[in-house]
Amino acid sequence: MTGSIRAVVLLTCGLSGCVTELAGPDHGLPDLLAPLVTGDPQQAAPGAPPDADDNTDIPIRQSIIVQGSVSGKGTYQMFDLGPGAAGEQWEVLPNGRRLAGGPFTLVLLDDQFNLLMRTVVSGQARLSHVARHPTPHIYLGVTPSSSSAGGIFDLEVRWQGGQPVPAAAPQLVYLSFEGGSAVRVHGRDPLVLPPFDAGRVAAHYAGASAEMAHEIAQTIRLDYARYNVLIFSSLDGPPPEEPEYTTVYFGGSDEALLGLADNVDMYNRAKDQTAIVYVESFSPYSFMGLDAEEMALMIGNVASHELGHLLGLYHTHDPDELMDSTGSAWDLAHDQAFGRAPLEEAVFPTGMQNAPLLLEQTVGLNPRAAHPSAKLLSAAKIAQRARMREFTRSEISRRCGLCLNPDDIGGD
Repeated sequence: MTGSIRAVVLLTCGLSGCVTELAGPDHGLPDLLAPLVTGDPQQAAPGAPPDADDNTDIPIRQSIIVQGSVSGKGTYQMFDLGPGAAGEQWEVLPNGRRLAGGPFTLVLLDDQFNLLMRTVVSGQARLSHVARHPTPHIYLGVTPSSSSAGGIFDLEVRWQGGQPVPAAAPQLVYLSFEGGSAVRVHGRDPLVLPPFDAGRVAAHYAGASAEMAHEIAQTIRLDYARYNVLIFSSLDGPPPEEPEYTTVYFGGSDEALLGLADNVDMYNRAKDQTAIVYVESFSPYSFMGLDAEEMALMIGNVASHELGHLLGLYHTHDPDELMDSTGSAWDLAHDQAFGRAPLEEAVFPTGMQNAPLLLEQTVGLNPRAAHPSAKLLSAAKIAQRARMREFTRSEISRRCGLCLNPDDIGGD
């Protein structure tokens, strides 16, 4: 690509708001501040197209230098890098041998502030992304990682057009209710997981294991019905014959978690990963008076959430959205669905995640799904839940908000 210089527009913000409050569009974010151009385009001869979203150098067609500083939790700077085209490869890397400060969390957002890519950079690490759709603006956001106080950053942004847009690819998923041995997740020590037993959640669910397992599987299938995610279950037979598939286990317990996934794998580069839903960790919620079907919905929501991480979705801040990590146990017991929602602050202090769009670009749409499916609660149950919540303001937390630290699992 050759042609016009891209202007870099800078916004510096913190938890208490932006430096100057300006009227903004209806996504709630302020307009950007005065432009700050910190580099000029550089030209280089084109080379062979690199793999999508990898961490190897791309042939420089144009580049610009981005400099600034962020200090403290919730502070960030946002740079308008100009328009982006589908098939354009973007790379953000240290300007020089190593990044002196940090680590820093970097994000690319589109013109609607939807998340395109996120990664944590330090030393020689970098962010790399091939755009799946055109956008009038691509924004680069920089904030301290969870393990950093921040500091000064000096980054080079490179971009090159004409790359093939990565095609969406279906994902096979196996739901294992039979337990397992030497089950590893998220780099932890291997576990021996018992078979799914509803009686381990609470005594009044004893004897309902088959019913609840069926409802859990149905919940997950409905959540992903619109997408090209093929879900198999041990209730129906053995695992898929294909060599690569993701497994979600149901069993065991954890002192702090309801579920855990291997990582957040943006655009689903690894097809054979693992997640665990710690069924026995739901025991503290047995006082809520949920029947077997309702508890199965709660467990199924967590399973769909953990599978969402493996398909590239981060935590959000919307109790009605499946990737939420901020709601209570009562929110988790309601039907949830994938949607467009604000990013949870630990992911990035601002911005949105459009889960339906990311899933469509990652795994594709299900050609057999004529209409999106939905799980519905009866009006009586909704009214009952509302009354319960009205009288229970000191709700117990839903611990799955701790299922992942977004800064120690990549996402690139």
